[in-house]
Amino acid sequence: MTDPKPDNSINNQSEPSVERLYPFALRARVVVVGEALLNKLRKKLHFLLVTRDLSEKRLAEMLRSYKGTPILQIYEARHIEELFGYNNTKVLGFKKSSLAVSIYRELKEKAERLDSDTDVSES
Repeated sequence: MTDPKPDNSINNQSEPSVERLYPFALRARVVVVGEALLNKLRKKLHFLLVTRDLSEKRLAEMLRSYKGTPILQIYEARHIEELFGYNNTKVLGFKKSSLAVSIYRELKEKAERLDSDTDVSES
């Protein structure tokens, strides 16, 4: 019998992690980075992922600007660099797609949801 492969994900769990979907999201161009592009694609975003090390002032601004868009807070900027390859990035948008729905469904169990006034359809 062979030894199971070690889990190299951020959250070491025995079950498959949401991190396995991130390379597919990058390849499918579902991930949106950059303030100008996020503003331009605001209506096409399924949810936003913000890091825990985002300043409170910037977080309050995001909550005001993206009212109606679910915002999940998880990871730190260094994790975003490890998982997505974006340096010094603290806000990611995910465009509406079935892949974004799958990522959101798994992330909302682990992440802190910052806006409580809306819920995203998972179908």
